[in-house]
Amino acid sequence: MSTSAGSDVDINLAVGQMIFADIGPFVSASGTAPPSYDESQTLVNVGADAEVSGLGLLTTGLDVSAGATTAAAEGAAAGSGTMATGSSEIAGLNFSFSQSLAGTIGTTLLSFDADAITSTSSASAGGVSGSSFIENASLGGTLLDTLSIDLGLFTAAGPNTVLLDLLGISIILNEQIETGDGVNTLGIETNAVHVSLSDFLLGTQLLTGDIYIGRSSAFVELGDEVAEVPAPAAIGLLGLGLAGLAFARRRRA
Repeated sequence: MSTSAGSDVDINLAVGQMIFADIGPFVSASGTAPPSYDESQTLVNVGADAEVSGLGLLTTGLDVSAGATTAAAEGAAAGSGTMATGSSEIAGLNFSFSQSLAGTIGTTLLSFDADAITSTSSASAGGVSGSSFIENASLGGTLLDTLSIDLGLFTAAGPNTVLLDLLGISIILNEQIETGDGVNTLGIETNAVHVSLSDFLLGTQLLTGDIYIGRSSAFVELGDEVAEVPAPAAIGLLGLGLAGLAFARRRRA
C-alpha cells in the first residue's frame, strides 16, 4: 500500500479559544494505491482573509494570497515497486498580520513573502526523502523591527532549520517529520514553512495555532518485503557456513 498528498496553504488559528480563523488549503491532491494514481490540482490567483482579533475600533486581520498554486500526488503498490510522492508548488505567496483602526489602512505586524515555494516528499522500499525550496523570500513587520534576517541564506535550508523562535512564535523551514516504524512502514511529511504560534501576544490577545505553507507527505506499507531481503551480515555468515561444510566434506574424502 502507498499513500501521498500535497497542499498549498493550511492555516488554523484561535484567539482566546473563542475566535477561530481557518484558511485553506486552496488546492490539495491525494491518493492511495492500489490501484496506481497520479493526481494534481492547480489554481491561479487564490486568496482569503480573516479577522483574528478585535477590540473596539482596533482590529487585527490575516491576509493570504498567491499567484498560482499546484498540488500533486503519485503512487503505486506493486511489491518492490511500491512508491509514493507528494508535492506542493506556490508562486507569488504573501501572508501578513495587519492591524487597523476603524477600517483605515493598518500597520503590518508580521509578513512573509516569496516568489516561489516548493515541497516534495517521497517514500519507497529504498527509504524516504524530503526537500523544499524557497526563492526570494522576505520576512518583515513591526514585530521584527529589531531583527535582521537574511532569508537569502535559506533558499535550500537544511532539514528542520529554525528561522525564528521568539516570544511565542516559531518559524521552521524545510520541516521534515518521519513516520512509520522504519522497517515495514516508511513515511515522511515535509513543510516548506511552518509557523507555530503559542500564546503569541497580538495586540491585547493571545494567538495560538499553526500556519503550514508548502505541505507534502508520502507513506508506504511494505509488509514482509523488507524482512525477506537477507541482511549483508546474514549473507556473510551463510557463505562461511557453506565454505566450512565444503571443507569438512573434502577432509572426509
